[in-house]
Amino acid sequence: MCSLLLPLFVLSGCNRRADYAQAARLLKNGELTRALEQANTGLKTCGSPRECWNFRLLKAEALLGLGQTKDALKALETSGNPPDGELQARRLMHQGQAWFRLADFLLAEKMFKQARDLAEAEGAPMLVAEIEVRRGALLGKTQRFEEADATLRHVLDVATRGEDPYLQAQAMGNLGLLFLDRFRLDEAIYWFQRAYDVFIGLGASTNAAKTIGNLGQCSYQLGDSEKALKYFTDATDGLTKAGDMRGAQIWIGDSGNVYWDAKDLPAAIDRYKRALTIARDRVDRPYTAKWLNDLAHTSIESGQLDAAEGYNNEALKINGELDDKTETLHNHVTSARIAVGRRQFALAEKLFQSVLSSGSEDPTTALDAREGLADLYVQMGQADKADAMFRSAIAVIERRQEELTKEDHKLTYFSSLVSFYRSYVDFLVERRDTNRALEVVESSRARILKERVRAQAAGLKASDLQALARSSNRILLSYWVAPKRSYVWVITPATTKLVYLRPEKEIRELVENYRTAIEGLRDPIESGSSAGERLSEVLLEPIRDLVPTGSRVTIAPDGALHSLNFETLPVGKPPKYWIEDVTLSVAPSLGLLLNSRAAARPQTSLLAMGDPKPAGPEYPRLPNARKEVEAIAAWFPANNKVYQDEASNPAAYSEAHPERYSLIHFAAHATANRSSPLDSALILSRKGAGYTLTAREIKEIPLNADVVTLSACRSAGARAYSGEGLVGLASAFLEAGARRVIAGLWDVNDASTSLLMAGLYGDLARGRPPEEALRTAKRGMLHGRYPYRKPYYWGPFQLYTGVGR
Repeated sequence: MCSLLLPLFVLSGCNRRADYAQAARLLKNGELTRALEQANTGLKTCGSPRECWNFRLLKAEALLGLGQTKDALKALETSGNPPDGELQARRLMHQGQAWFRLADFLLAEKMFKQARDLAEAEGAPMLVAEIEVRRGALLGKTQRFEEADATLRHVLDVATRGEDPYLQAQAMGNLGLLFLDRFRLDEAIYWFQRAYDVFIGLGASTNAAKTIGNLGQCSYQLGDSEKALKYFTDATDGLTKAGDMRGAQIWIGDSGNVYWDAKDLPAAIDRYKRALTIARDRVDRPYTAKWLNDLAHTSIESGQLDAAEGYNNEALKINGELDDKTETLHNHVTSARIAVGRRQFALAEKLFQSVLSSGSEDPTTALDAREGLADLYVQMGQADKADAMFRSAIAVIERRQEELTKEDHKLTYFSSLVSFYRSYVDFLVERRDTNRALEVVESSRARILKERVRAQAAGLKASDLQALARSSNRILLSYWVAPKRSYVWVITPATTKLVYLRPEKEIRELVENYRTAIEGLRDPIESGSSAGERLSEVLLEPIRDLVPTGSRVTIAPDGALHSLNFETLPVGKPPKYWIEDVTLSVAPSLGLLLNSRAAARPQTSLLAMGDPKPAGPEYPRLPNARKEVEAIAAWFPANNKVYQDEASNPAAYSEAHPERYSLIHFAAHATANRSSPLDSALILSRKGAGYTLTAREIKEIPLNADVVTLSACRSAGARAYSGEGLVGLASAFLEAGARRVIAGLWDVNDASTSLLMAGLYGDLARGRPPEEALRTAKRGMLHGRYPYRKPYYWGPFQLYTGVGR
């Protein structure tokens, strides 16, 4: 998948000639090929230097839009200097855009700065804004997010005051890209939709098509495949009509990824072939290799080994000519997988071993080779060799983790381990080594958590978890969701038992359907939700005898189960919600509960941040946030610190010394970043350019709190790596030292949230344990007035725990 930078087409000054006006309109509407033809014609007939430079700038912009960056630079570097400062500024702006496309960011920024200085000297504020909208995209690409955000919002303000809707749409579109690149999808959708509406109103159909493609990217990453395919198709049709085959190629290929995820392999192959044809026609060798690689992998999955070999060999040749050593090694792994499929085991082993001995710095290929060898030995009936290879891979994972210094790199690395851990767990279960399988599951979850947990991850024993269940008098449930079959380990004070569950696809679909029913404001018990009943049969019925009524239960979920609140599942005849039977908490890893600390002091001190001043139009004020914070603070009159309005900003959190407080409360918007979990954030008031308190910042500020409450939308987490647990805001606060975090799974009415929080904090102030206080507040709503008894209102908030006793 990849997204397109929106072409930023702007009229280059005034010109009285009709052919120039026509060319400019074509450019603005995205008809790039026709605009280029008109510009070339104009250059042949132009008279004055200014007139000729207008056509030359228009030509360069059309070439940039068509992806012909070097030709654009060539057009701009000829014929001396433009005759005035405004045209000189525009030339520098287009040159900066060209070098930006060629990834020379230092030179691009230098040219944007020179262009801006000239435009300011000419007293041309709208031209300055045109330059700044391009520079904003550059700032985002070079990871200067806050500066980029502030720059683009300023451009939007200037364009709005200057009544320039096209420049407004450009700023909105680039804000969308800024958030998409950081996987903050809700915000990206907000800006893309606004940009799309403006482009449609202006008749700029090509820009609208690019924007709808980016909306497709957002939908794809949110898991809405049906909407993603529709958007990708609309984008492809619009760009094909405009002759922008480079853009059309990308959206066609991305639609192949959607079909691949759905395991509709024939449809995926069709899309990859169509994208490949365009890449070949354009002599675009990197994209040609990409689509060939995708076709090779898809062909292996569909059993078309001869076709896979042809695609892989062609990609191998191109990657060799491009001197792309990493992709070349991936091609060798693919060759080995083809050999395994043909049962050419000796050849496959040789190819896998050659990858291991390559000395590559890319850890993914080495891990793929080890996993491939383990699978090969399983097929050869050499179980001991397979186990040795799996253990060798675990050692490599641990060593590689120590070598990686950036948390983002660690998370990206762990995202590539899903297939490996699933293979190893299945292998161990097949060998009836179920305790070892549990140890692998929980050790893998612990690897991305705090250092004290990672230190014991390699030595974590099933007997440790059994002892924890016994000493804490609670039941531990470790779920593991996988394609062929899923599992749950039930760890009680008396026994540990493995229970087999349904495959991942069935569980995921049931969870999605049940979430849809709950978020659609249905009462699953009154309406008889079939998805809820079936989900309860799949997840709870097989373990009901091991989890009696009145149990304290801690769940380590996996995959789609991270988005499910088990308390909302209907159980029994007549049905009731499981919250009536058990007191439930959630742990990112059961290993996190081992050697955890008891509460350091009574829950008598409160730090609260809420009702921040909106950082932008996409973050409207929460009407009940102020009332909620003031009501909570009233329970702790002797020792509370409250920040609201402008004071509720990211800097204030660390300056407040949060380690001093036993209770911390946030009433604000939150964003859950699925693809970059450490960029999940609480949205607070702006201070300077900054307004987010991110997960990466949170986990670096030590805490000693017994409870942190995130009374915000989708604040629980961002991404659930299979085997590595939940990563996001809840996990960040636990890693910082909080013992428990109360956070939400879906958007909910903030009036009902205030009601729930009032009950929760009243019980906390009276000394009730947090798990019981939250359950009591929820049951109060469940048995209270309509409509708050529906799970939609009380079900989103869960208690995430790092406390084992």
